[in-house]
Formats: sequence, C-alpha cells, structure tokens
Amino acid sequence: MTVSFPPLTTVCSFAWVRWALAAALLLRVVPSAGQVLDTSFGVLDSRTLSQTLTPTLVMALGTDSAGRTLVGGKFDRLGRQVRGKLVCLLPSGAPDTTFGGGGIGPNGQVLAILPLPRGQWLIGGTFTRYDGRYASRVARLHANGTLDTTFRLGGTGLNDVVQALAVDGQGRLLVGGRFTRCNGVAVPSVVRLLPSGAPDAGFSPPLSNTTSVIEALAVDSADRVLVGGVSVTAAGNWQRLFVRLLPSGARDLSFVLPNSSSPYRITCLRALPGSKILVGGFLASNATPNINPGVRRFNADGSLDLTFVAPFTNAAVLSLLPLPSGQVLIGGYQLIWPGAVDDVRVRLLQPDGTINPTFAPPPIVNIAVALAPGPNGAVRVGGDLIAPPPKVGIIQFTSTGLLDSSFRAPIPEQYATVNAVARQSADRLLVRGNFSTVHGQAAEALVRLHADGSPDSTFQHNLGRPLYDSPYSAVAVDAADRVLVTNLPHVYRLLPDGQPDPTFDDGAGIANPGSGISLHDLRVQPDGRILVCGAFSQYDSITRANVARLLPNGAVDPSFVPPPVGNVTVTSISLLSDGSMLLRCEFNGIAYWVDAAGRPLPAVNNGRRLTGDVVALPDTSILVFTTRLVAGEPVLTAVKLRANGQRDPRFTLATGLEGKVVHVWPDGRLLFQEATRAGGELRRLTALGGIDSTFAPIAFGTGYFNEMAESYVFQSTGDLVIGGSFNSVDGALRPSLARLTNIPTGLTADAAATRPFDVFPNPAATTLTLRRATAAPATATLVDVLGRTLRQWPLTAAEQTVPLADVPAGTYVVRVVGSEGVSTRRVVVQP
Repeated sequence: MTVSFPPLTTVCSFAWVRWALAAALLLRVVPSAGQVLDTSFGVLDSRTLSQTLTPTLVMALGTDSAGRTLVGGKFDRLGRQVRGKLVCLLPSGAPDTTFGGGGIGPNGQVLAILPLPRGQWLIGGTFTRYDGRYASRVARLHANGTLDTTFRLGGTGLNDVVQALAVDGQGRLLVGGRFTRCNGVAVPSVVRLLPSGAPDAGFSPPLSNTTSVIEALAVDSADRVLVGGVSVTAAGNWQRLFVRLLPSGARDLSFVLPNSSSPYRITCLRALPGSKILVGGFLASNATPNINPGVRRFNADGSLDLTFVAPFTNAAVLSLLPLPSGQVLIGGYQLIWPGAVDDVRVRLLQPDGTINPTFAPPPIVNIAVALAPGPNGAVRVGGDLIAPPPKVGIIQFTSTGLLDSSFRAPIPEQYATVNAVARQSADRLLVRGNFSTVHGQAAEALVRLHADGSPDSTFQHNLGRPLYDSPYSAVAVDAADRVLVTNLPHVYRLLPDGQPDPTFDDGAGIANPGSGISLHDLRVQPDGRILVCGAFSQYDSITRANVARLLPNGAVDPSFVPPPVGNVTVTSISLLSDGSMLLRCEFNGIAYWVDAAGRPLPAVNNGRRLTGDVVALPDTSILVFTTRLVAGEPVLTAVKLRANGQRDPRFTLATGLEGKVVHVWPDGRLLFQEATRAGGELRRLTALGGIDSTFAPIAFGTGYFNEMAESYVFQSTGDLVIGGSFNSVDGALRPSLARLTNIPTGLTADAAATRPFDVFPNPAATTLTLRRATAAPATATLVDVLGRTLRQWPLTAAEQTVPLADVPAGTYVVRVVGSEGVSTRRVVVQP
C-alpha cells in the first residue's frame, strides 16, 4: 500500500512536524509483534449434548410495556440468533432481530433483569463486558438492546456476581449479589447506584461484606429496602438474611422478625400494597422445623401474616409473580403437599395462600426459575424446564394454566465447553469437550482440527462404546502420535487416526468399592509410561490411592508407589525435568511433591503435604501459592522452593494479583489467569514474579466459575491455542477455542522483572490503573497524537489509579518518568 502525504507547503509546517513526531512516538511504543487474537483461526461452532435432554437454564425474565420479554441466562443462542446469553422476544415468542444492534451482548451469565422507565433495562450477572465494552457485572441498556454508555460505576466496579436488582421511587438502583467490593471499597454485597451509575455514598448498610450473599431485593412505597439471601456464621453454617433498611441504608429497627434459629434461604421478595411482604425460598421455622412451605407473607412490622398459610411441606420457591387479583403465581420445584400426587413446578395461590383449584399447572419437567407477565393475562416461565411438544427453556401459559401453542419461542442452545486440548504432529489439535455436534456434524466429545482450526474429517475415534465428557476429561499425545483419553473407568489409547490401539489394555480400570470414582488428569512421561489421577482406591484390582502409573502396554507399574494421599482426590499432575512430579489436590488446597517412584521428597516440608496451589518450574523448583486475608480482603502470595527444601528469595510475586498460573514458558515466565473486574484476563509474569509488560493483558470469558479459559497448548509456531467455556475473547465472538499469535518473546527473565509499568484496563473508560515494579516517586503524563500534554499525575505507589474524566475517546500515550528512566505505553480511551 502506498501512502501519499500532502506537500509541506499546503499545511502549517510546525503542526505537520508535531503530528509526525507524535505519530512516530505511537509507532515506536506499539510493538510490531504484540500478541493478538488470530482471526484466521477457525471459529469452533460446537453445540452441547441434546438440548431436550439437558436444557440450558433460563435464569431471568422481564417484560416491557410493549409486551416484549427480555430473556437472560446461561445460553449462547436462541434459535439462530447469537446474543450472548440475552435475547428479546416479541409477543409471539419470536426473537426481536432489531434488539442488540448486531452486537454479541454480554460475555457471561445474565441472572437478573429489571425493566426501567423509557423502555430501558438494567441487567446483572457474571458478565464483565457487553458488546466488547467494559461492564462490571451490571449494565443499563437502551430499549433497542445497545449499551447505555452514560451509565458508569467508575473505578474498578463490582468484583463479583450480581444476583438481584430493584429501583426505588427516586430512580436510584439497588444492586445485590456476591460482590464484596465496589470501586475497590469494601461493601456488604449490596449497593445503591444513582441514575448516572455512580455509587450512592449516602447509602451505608450495616451488613457484613464477607459473609452475606444477597439473592433478593425489593423496595416498598416508603423507599425502604428489603434485603434477602443468606449469611454465613463463624462456624460456617448458613442462616437466613432478611432485613429492612431505611432509605439511608440504616437498619429499620421497627422491622422485627419472629425468633428463629433454623437456617433458611430467601431467593425472592415482593413488596405488596399495604406494606405487606411476600417471601419465597427455602423456608422453615422453629415451630415447624420439618415443614418448608416455600412461601410466606409478613406484616409491615416483620411479624408473620397468619392469614396466609401455604400448604406445601418441602417446597423450593424461586420466583413470585403477584397478580392484581391478590393471587400469586409461584415457580420452583417440589410444590407439593400431603396427599398430592404430582410434583409440579408452577402453582397459583389464592390471597390466603391456599391452592387455586381452577388453575391446572402446566406440564413442566425440572425447574421453573423465573416468571414474567405476558399479553392478555398470559404468563411466561423460564428455567431448566421441558414441556411438550417439546418446548424447552421458556414457555407461555394462559391464566388457567394451559400451554399457549401460539407462543413459539425457539429453543435455547449453548456452545460446548472445551475441557482439554492436545497437539499431534503437524500442529493438529485434539479437542475434548461436551459437544455432540461440531460445525453441524455429529461429533462425540473428541474431534481433531487442522493447524488452522478447521475440522479434520480423517480422524474418527471408535472406542466401541460412547465417549463421555466431564470437566475432568483429559486427552494427551505420546511420542508415537497416539492419543490417550480418559473414559470412566478406563484410560484408552487410540492410534493416530482415532482407531483403538489393540496393544494397550488397562484391565479392569479404576474402582473404589463403596464410593464414587473419577479420572481427572493423565500425563505421558518421556519413557512412554502414563500417570493417571483422580478418585479411586484400585487400578486393575491393585491398590492405588488416587494416583497410579501405567506401563506403555496399560498394565499398572509396580515400581510406582502412591504417596499417602488417603481419600483426597488428586486433580492434576505436573512433571518436572528431573523426574519428580507434583500432585495437586485443588479441592482441598493441598499438594504433594514426590520423586519418580511416588515417594514424597523428604527435604520439602519434612516429606509432608504442602498447603496451597503448586506450579512446577523448568529449573526443577516449584511455586507454592497461598491466599491470606488482609483487612478482610484476599491477598495472593507465593514462595519458590527447591527440592532440597530451600526457599529462593529472588522470587517476589507482583502485588494485587488474583487468580492462578496456568502455563509456564521454558524460560520460567508464567502465564497468569486473573479473576478481576475485567474478567478472566491472561497476563504474563516474569520468572521472578513481576509483571511482564511486553505481554498485554487479554480477556477470556469472565473468570467466574465455568466462564474462563481452562486448557492451553502451544503450536510449533509459538502460537497459543486456548480452550475453555468462554464465548468471547477481548470482546470478539470466539466460543470455546481461540488462538493467540505474534506472542512477544519479551526480555530475559531478570531484565523483564524490572520493566517500569503496566496499564489496565486497556481500553479504558473513566479511570486507568498504572502498576509499576517500584513505589519510588515518578510522574505520569498522558499525551495525545499531536504530542500535547492532556493530564499529568504524580505517582507515589506501585499501583495507582488515575482519573480520565472528560478525556475524549481516542488513542494516547502514557509516559512515566522516574528513577527507572522513561517508559511509554499506548492507551485507548473508550466513550
């Protein structure tokens, strides 16, 4: 491409030179080989196992004044429309194709939906981005489904899941969930936001910020806030959380509940006319400890309304829909009473709590999670449900309970999760996941892709039995290009083309008499022997405690003596170059470092187990990660240990990290998956534990539960293939599998450890955080493309957040001048 510039005589020479210098600066600070999402790598269109057998949950519903229903949950598609777990349905049930403006929507689950005036919506959940823009688990949408960018929490936002939403009479928004921080400040799992999105400093609830989970919110006519959920006692027991707060956030002492020490959980609340309160969930009382009515009504002073008595004995109520008639629809499961035959999911209660006999419960299987009004008195219900002929995920029924056949909502679908990836010769990729189809073709849990991500039809696995998949399914490749897979209760070996290898037989496989079994991981040693771990007490009838080694022919290796792990499940194995290995028991936070024969190393912790997450390093040392609470907040620390038990004092983990190491480069650099406000960000650490600023952070999923990257493999080109349960990468639609290319080699480990600073988020909006390797005083300057100084901030801490208020959207350079010298980073500011 040829670029022509105007002659200097046609422009102001000074302005032109200044522009050219600024452009040169931008070109200089943007690495020519920075890692990027490889858009040439094939998009994996894989779908989960039968949607009619395992329907994807619909978690939230909301209806607007036009009769449209917003549907949120864990799905990725509704029919053929990709909307990232959020879809708007027309009154007919058909998707509103104008909703969303063609974006990919939220990158994580939508668990709460609140219709707002002027057709807007408030949504909450696990998501950290919407249409690729930063949105910290709560977002406001325009009526057309596009993100309202004027709604900003500012700062770092909420650090965990949003589960409940409400609005008061002044338009202030109540947000509750599992979060413990808002913009870095400790909060008690509930905050009030001003209409602008900024936290309301005048609202200060007296709840614990570490033991409360808010699942339900409601606001009464006096703007008092009803808060429901669970709290955790010092002994680790659950107990009810049900309080009423004054508009200031102070506890309303006039609201006194009946004495009850029985633990129970509140999942939904409704403020009724006359200040009465309807409560649903898993409910019990001291008076009737074995009776769980699922729904109760309380008076304005907190006392039980004895005129409302539901007949249920062990109900789980997840949603409430009060009707103008004073009746109430309830949804959940186990909505039965003594003498009842059917275990139904939706019931209509009369004003006194008794069953309305004229309502015929719709034939729903599994769980009704959410209820919303439909047109002409109809009701829409969503959840983990099936109804004929079949209807899956969301249905509509009439006021009498009859299924409405005119409502034709498409079936929700979910992209499959990639649980494991391994590399064969020619950079071909073996992908293990919970899929039944890939690119529309039948595929059972294991497929092979060409190096570019396209399907390889020459690989057809055939075990002679179904190949199951779970989050712990593993796949590995040996030196002969043969494929090893776990499939309870066995390990199988396939020839390179996928056919069974007749020379491999692991006998009876694993067993655990009287208890369950599982296979979590396998590793092929350089000599061809195979390490297998999970939950078992026998392998081929030979005693082995949750870890075993197999010979190349599949027989149990008698020379490997398992360490004394007892009944603890071994979840993964890491091999070190000296033949030793790390056995990780992540569920219990413990690990063992053992030699090649399985015996614990005597010099490491006196041969006893280690506490914390562990990582094997190329120099035959290990890292032990632990989390401790500092001022009520988790702080991640790490210690580097050698096989002789000595600590390496040179390793110092960068402060402020949350997450875990997921890969180690041959030079000791660490790929670190953060669980942060921006989601499941990947960043790189140096071999000494500092931030490697040559590797720009990149987001995979949300970092929450199963919405993250989970498996990693490098191709011979140095490109990194990443699999997991994410549906987007840095805002681009890339479900379950993606590749990063042009990964910078960076500096040597020691030199990279002293790189001056990193910035995040990038792109940024209202604030920017600078993280340096030192707290020495320095000055940061924001420069635009014309070389003009827009902002300047003195730096006095290793990590410092600076404001970007009123900085127009665009590309800028941050320059830091300090004792380390001068360093620059490019920053993109979004509106």
